[in-house]
Amino acid sequence: MEGLKVPRYILWIIITGLIFLLLMSLLRLALVLSFDHPSGVSDLAPSFILGFRYDARIVCIFSLILFIIGSIKPFHLI
Repeated sequence: MEGLKVPRYILWIIITGLIFLLLMSLLRLALVLSFDHPSGVSDLAPSFILGFRYDARIVCIFSLILFIIGSIKPFHLI
């Protein structure tokens, strides 16, 4: 059985989305660490999960827009 062949454009969208998601999560963590917070980090876990879900939603919307625009031949990036 041959390996799954994924087009380069789809791989580019996936990698870009993962980089954006990682960057947004690191920026959220830096924001929390830069300000004083009276509660412990364990109390912030639900907030981080909620923020990660929001960031994932934004990245998915952005990736979907890139996919739709890239499906049009004159606007194909790769």
